[in-house]
Amino acid sequence: MFMNRKICSAVLFILLCFFTILPAFAAESHAQLPRLVDEAQLLDKDEAASLLEKLNEISTRREFDLAVITVEYIEDGYTARDYADDIYDYYEFGFGPDRDGALLLISMDPREMYLSTSGYGIQAFTDAGIDYVFDALQPDISDGHYYDGLITFADTCEELLSIAEAGEPMDTGNMYVAGEPIREGNISAGTLSILWIPASLIFGLFAAFSITGIMKSQLKTVAFKNTASDYVRSGSMKLNQSRDMFLYRHVTMTPKPQARPQGPSHHGHGGSSIHTSSSGRSHGGGGRRF
Repeated sequence: MFMNRKICSAVLFILLCFFTILPAFAAESHAQLPRLVDEAQLLDKDEAASLLEKLNEISTRREFDLAVITVEYIEDGYTARDYADDIYDYYEFGFGPDRDGALLLISMDPREMYLSTSGYGIQAFTDAGIDYVFDALQPDISDGHYYDGLITFADTCEELLSIAEAGEPMDTGNMYVAGEPIREGNISAGTLSILWIPASLIFGLFAAFSITGIMKSQLKTVAFKNTASDYVRSGSMKLNQSRDMFLYRHVTMTPKPQARPQGPSHHGHGGSSIHTSSSGRSHGGGGRRF
């Protein structure tokens, strides 16, 4: 009985150790490249070290690989999307069995950015969310302030992860400004600026009608006449002869446009666009020129 109890205790201890260690293995990243590879040399040594530290910290804490790759050019036969996907897949970025993560590729020839997402990244980074990321970093990248733009990229990606983990990813019907959702009943600064447009138009029309109404009321000497001759002062003009003469006729004919067949629409549905990379893995993502 004592031996059986010792054996059971040993087996229980081994199982406990195994299940304690298992989540750590499941959430491990096996990336074969650093999370920052600046082949295009857009950053100096100190900037690269600072950015890499930030990417590593976010990736480890979130268990979500966040990587940046810069290249001087994209190899012939590749699109920016294909290049970013293949780097992600073949260098084994991503945490856990679903390879959770996102990789930003910046190419200088052509000047193009592409954000490839995988695993949980497809869910957390919707098409609208990816546009939000590019809107945040593009001004600095376009102006050559690469370090500032990439720091903004890391911060914005973490913002999207926080929003998604709170229960609902940023999407077309669930956009955020400064961390606050733009929804009915919650007017943010961005929404307020939009509401100013119709308010200004209404105020302008009201002011214009008020002013013209006042001016019209002051024209008491002007009255409507039935014919043009009523406006001529008596005795000021004498016509010896008058007649109507038809000079010419000009007719313009325009063919009636034919209705075009309507194809399927892919706009306004939200969510993430998903495609398959050359390695057969599913990716989301989006790109933009700068």
